[in-house]
Amino acid sequence: MGGAEGVRVDPRYVSVRRLSAWVTCAVVMSAWAVSFALSLWNAEAGLRWLDWLIGMIGVLLAPLLIANATVWPSQVYEHLTYDVDEHGIEIQSGVYFRVVTHIPRPRVQHIDVTQGPLERRFGLGTLVVFTAGTAFARVELPGLAYETATAMRDLLLPGQGADGV
Repeated sequence: MGGAEGVRVDPRYVSVRRLSAWVTCAVVMSAWAVSFALSLWNAEAGLRWLDWLIGMIGVLLAPLLIANATVWPSQVYEHLTYDVDEHGIEIQSGVYFRVVTHIPRPRVQHIDVTQGPLERRFGLGTLVVFTAGTAFARVELPGLAYETATAMRDLLLPGQGADGV
């Protein structure tokens, strides 16, 4: 652990993030379209300042949402790695600001493997590690193959007679 290169999460994670971002984009842009249509429908004569403002929000928001659905998932994937061994787990993440979280095995209190509907469809899971303390008491590692996540859970759980805090 502590090496320069970690293990990347499953490549299917990019697809899950993209699909999730496209759903978010559709919901947000639908809400924008409805509010813009209602604004225009209620206009007395021509565009008012509120109509113009709502229109500009959509024009500015659409490219951001599209970039979030197309470019951002692969960037997150490229910068999300982990190392796990009998001593604990280290997770490296962050595109612009790097975050390295190291959890020694004795600090692990509880571990869950969760799956949302999209993760389940793609055969992925999220490893959720609960630790002692307040900062980073819950650490998540998304984008793992479900089998990998359950194997990591079994490796990181304190053994019989171990001093789990």
